[in-house]
Amino acid sequence: MAFNGTLHGLMAWARNEGLLRGQRARQIELTIVRQRNRISHGSGYRLEPPTTSAEEIRDLGEFINQLWGLPTPGGRIYPAPVTRDILALGSGPGGVRRLARTEWLSSIDDPAATWVLLRGVSNREALHFDSRYQTSAIPSEYLWGPGAASDAVRWLDVHRPTPDVVDPLDQLIVVRHHGNRLYLPQRPEIAAAMPPHDQTGRWYLLLADHPLTAFACVRAGVNRDPGHPGACGCATRRLARGAWPTVRARIAQLRPSLIVSPLPPDVRVVDEWWVSER
Repeated sequence: MAFNGTLHGLMAWARNEGLLRGQRARQIELTIVRQRNRISHGSGYRLEPPTTSAEEIRDLGEFINQLWGLPTPGGRIYPAPVTRDILALGSGPGGVRRLARTEWLSSIDDPAATWVLLRGVSNREALHFDSRYQTSAIPSEYLWGPGAASDAVRWLDVHRPTPDVVDPLDQLIVVRHHGNRLYLPQRPEIAAAMPPHDQTGRWYLLLADHPLTAFACVRAGVNRDPGHPGACGCATRRLARGAWPTVRARIAQLRPSLIVSPLPPDVRVVDEWWVSER
């Protein structure tokens, strides 16, 4: 691409070369360009506390790391890939939910508790698990359940699932709009495994760092929100829209190695209780 000698041109080149990643970071990069131009060509000054300076220096460090191909572990803008562990998520009387490591299951003797096993990140978002829709920034993968803790221990002894590593940035997200319903975001491999009657309607394929960011962008477009023009400023990138075959073909171009596994049971938390439709 042609270089016009500007900071904006340098940022665009780095994006085009794949040196920078993340949809939220893309917006921050544009803000940095605007701030630089305002400071360089403006007038006056502004005092900032040391905490702001420390955060900006840290962000600069992340930017340098990313340009050299080294994402920052625990980073705010360009975080490194994270490990998804094998977790047990339980629900008991009164809607009490517990997220535990699987090695603790053998010591749990509450017969009223129901458990599901998943591969995910141990945080508050994981408590709102849905086997078919992505409700957390890092997708949680269904493994087994719901059932008793003793049954979960036996399943683990036989199958022995292992942790994996996923990139929290630039996730492929699909959102379905059918009739007057806008469905929650899904991972492409789950949508591809859905039965044909659940693949009708209009689909949107987006690149986003959080599924709910993609959902909010689609919802604003469907509702014709006046504050959401065609060239919206959402931290997303629309890759395709239309009927499922059109979107599925685009997914195949972007992720030719996508593995479509059997559709998991419809297991989710509603009003803090397990719901299982098999």
